[in-house]
Amino acid sequence: MLLLTDRIDNFWIDGIGHYKDNKFQSITSANIDFASIKNKVSKDDAIEGEVVKAETDSKNEEIVIEEFKKVLNNKVKDVVVSNKLVESPACLSESDNGFGMNKLLMQQQNSNPLKILELNMDHELVQEIKASIINKNETNTEENQRVKTLIDIIFYEACIIEGEKISDTKDFIKKINILLSKN
Repeated sequence: MLLLTDRIDNFWIDGIGHYKDNKFQSITSANIDFASIKNKVSKDDAIEGEVVKAETDSKNEEIVIEEFKKVLNNKVKDVVVSNKLVESPACLSESDNGFGMNKLLMQQQNSNPLKILELNMDHELVQEIKASIINKNETNTEENQRVKTLIDIIFYEACIIEGEKISDTKDFIKKINILLSKN
């Protein structure tokens, strides 16, 4: 494992690509599949109820992802389920492993390309959003507004963790204050 912290590191890693038989990969890439490392149970070995539950969870995850996309609109490139997060509700990642000269130049010009928001579907905040969306009541505008506020807060948290500037700090503070005043 290499820890590379300078902006130029991603550029030269992109140019080198590998060392001996080992391919370099950025942990900030959305393409990393940690699930392939875990021991997987084949469908033949799975219990029938577990397969049905997995299909239901997948449908519910799609509903949650669509709600995040709708609320975040043009703030992110895409929203996907993460398989690398454990404690955080979300993180921002790059769309590919390479960084390339174009991305390096965009960063130097302070032009941040849209990133992918990866969601930890097991995190309690995401679970709360999921439950609210699945049991959505169109007439309960307070609950619907809470879901939108939580989604925005999760996005802002991911920006902070990534070291990105929050595009609208007044909105962030306002939403934090709303959540704190409700509890």
